[in-house]
Amino acid sequence: MQQTQAKSTTTRLLKLSITKFDRKFATWLSFWNNFEVKIDFTALPTVKKFSYPKELVELKVKIDILGLPLTSKGYERAKSILTSEYGKTSEIVNAYVQNILGLPVVIIAHSTEVNQFYKTLLYNVQSLETLGKIERVNGMARSVLDKLEAIKGDLVRGHEDWQEWDLPRLVIALKKWKDIEPLRRRKFRNHKRRTVIKTRKE
Repeated sequence: MQQTQAKSTTTRLLKLSITKFDRKFATWLSFWNNFEVKIDFTALPTVKKFSYPKELVELKVKIDILGLPLTSKGYERAKSILTSEYGKTSEIVNAYVQNILGLPVVIIAHSTEVNQFYKTLLYNVQSLETLGKIERVNGMARSVLDKLEAIKGDLVRGHEDWQEWDLPRLVIALKKWKDIEPLRRRKFRNHKRRTVIKTRKE
């Protein structure tokens, strides 16, 4: 029974897809979390596990571990090299902060632009929360909100405490706008259409 389960697990793992690590600190956390859950923490033989990091990193990263022996010690050494080189918390946090600082100014309330802004902000805020470092950068919330020129009024309307928002709270407000705006626009178009039809009848 156990052998059957192990074989089933191995088969599933072989079908799993993990995006290759591209040497960017901003993508390390996602890559490593996936690697640990889908490969490192499983019951796969260590030698088989070792084949994965070599295939799941780009060539410039692979060179760092390519010469290691295909053994348990080699596998542990490979993990140590990768985490020490790319898992530096300070560098990872800085990468997320730079991503947030690099968000564009939204001057037109276009749903596509706002949606992309939201996705980028969400990814970096969630990553900082995962690292337990969000408190360090919550002071950026006001400057990020100011970048949303086209919809800032909509976001803060009815919220007397908006000046005290942190980044997670801003993400919530932005998602609410993103979800409601298409409905609002559709309602406006329908009203306009009915008005035109009524005018023509008169």
